[in-house]
Amino acid sequence: MSRLAVDTDDHPEAAEKHLCDAQALLRAERHDGAAYLAGYVVECSLKTHVLLAQATVAGKVDQKRLREWHQTLRKGFFGHNLLNLLHETTTPNSARYWSSATYRLGISDDSTLVLEWSESMRYSPASASCDTASNFVATAETVYRSILRMKLDGVL
Repeated sequence: MSRLAVDTDDHPEAAEKHLCDAQALLRAERHDGAAYLAGYVVECSLKTHVLLAQATVAGKVDQKRLREWHQTLRKGFFGHNLLNLLHETTTPNSARYWSSATYRLGISDDSTLVLEWSESMRYSPASASCDTASNFVATAETVYRSILRMKLDGVL
């Protein structure tokens, strides 16, 4: 369980679980499920960045702020909107955990997950090709590395 967990919500741990599942589904050629879960890896990773930035005061997690931001992240503006979440993570505190590849999310031709993914993909069979699923999982792996950096840094 991470320092950012509230009740049963633990975004860093969920990101890791969804990444393992997305990778397994991609290997099993279950492209729809792999692409769908890859989006949740990115969502949970981005929410981890937001929570860390918003709930940390003087190097310590403020539990009141953490609970408030957990609620804020569930609401309309953020919810499952990866682009809004990505914009919220462009802070100096988050920057040290991102690789240069992560900054291209949503704006480069080779990483379209942020713009194309939707939680409603679960309702559409055959919603992702092999190439799309592979791209989404690769993007999820890149974004998840920022969570690994946070773990190594001891902030989670």
